[in-house]
Parts: sequence; C-alpha cells; structure tokens
Amino acid sequence: MMATGLHQFGFRFVGACLLAASLAGCGMLGEGATNAVVAPGKFSHYTCDQLARTARDLTARERELSELMARAAQEPAGKFIGLLSYGTELMQARGQLQQVAQVSAEKNCAAQSKWLSERALW
Repeated sequence: MMATGLHQFGFRFVGACLLAASLAGCGMLGEGATNAVVAPGKFSHYTCDQLARTARDLTARERELSELMARAAQEPAGKFIGLLSYGTELMQARGQLQQVAQVSAEKNCAAQSKWLSERALW
C-alpha cells in the first residue's frame, strides 16, 4: 500500500511539473515570437495580387482564431485550453501577416496603401 501512495504522488508531481512547464512556455511566447514560427522568404515570390489575397485570408483566419480563443476563455479553464488549441496557429497567422506586410512594402504594393478600400464604388 505504501508503494501505491508513492506511485500516485509521483504521477501527481509529474503532472504538476508538466502543467507548470507548459504554462511557463505559454508566458514566453509573446508578440515577438510570431516571426519565429514563419519561414523567412515564404512570400517573397508572390505578386502584389497574391499578397493582397493572402493578407485578406490571413486577416480573416486571425479574426476567427481570436474569436475562438475569446469564446473558450468564457469557461473556467477555457483560456488555458484555448491557448493550447489555437495559440500556435494564431501566432503563425500573425507572423505571416507581418511578413506579407513587409514584402508588400518592399515591393511597393498598393495593398499597403491607407487609401485602399475593399468596397466597390458602384
């Protein structure tokens, strides 16, 4: 019986350590980590039209992931679960958006113009 108690304590201790390590890892992944999850030069061969479409798609995906994380955060453990479920993908989408914006600026694409609108005039 004594071995069983020690065995259970060991599992609990290991579980607590894993939880603490994963939470500590989440804290280290801030806004600066978005570029670390994106392959450099991924969008450098895109045309301006492709960059604009990619930016639009990534913006929609970022919005969707943010909404999913916000919805998950309404539950007691939801913020942690949402971060584990969607955090990496959200970081990747944000990093890709930054890279698309950078490549668009380097290519002088109109997609970065503050005067550009997605609305039709007629």
